[in-house]
Amino acid sequence: MISFAKAAGADHTLAENQDRITDAVWITRAGSAGIYNIASEDFYRSSSPADTEWAWALNGLNVGQEIAAANYESLTFNTWLVAHGGEGNGPPSTVGIPGVLHLISDDIYIDISFISWGERPESGTPFSYIRSTAIPEPSTALLLTLGLVGIAARR
Repeated sequence: MISFAKAAGADHTLAENQDRITDAVWITRAGSAGIYNIASEDFYRSSSPADTEWAWALNGLNVGQEIAAANYESLTFNTWLVAHGGEGNGPPSTVGIPGVLHLISDDIYIDISFISWGERPESGTPFSYIRSTAIPEPSTALLLTLGLVGIAARR
């Protein structure tokens, strides 16, 4: 597991205040609002973070499901905002709750759990989480190629 934290008042434009999960997804949070993907977005919007989708057992979604990256095929994914229940419930509803983050372009599923969420802009909007590493599932083509190489090596 990897831990990430953006401290209160930290400059979100600096690399040390961004979780650079892959080349395409860098999670951070500016002076207010939610998290976003600074690799492809300039600020938070309701569809942020770009190139991601999320799953939690919240708001009637994924009830009775094991919330784990290994179980991604059984989960319902949404934007971060929808997955945590929208502006009414807010991100604090995810603190301590296991979730799964899907990095869409990379097709990687990551276990994630928020540890903290600063709710007021005057708090400097800190947040923190722990997550698994970004390891892509091997593609069918890769597995087939490796199998053929193995067969050829035996001959």
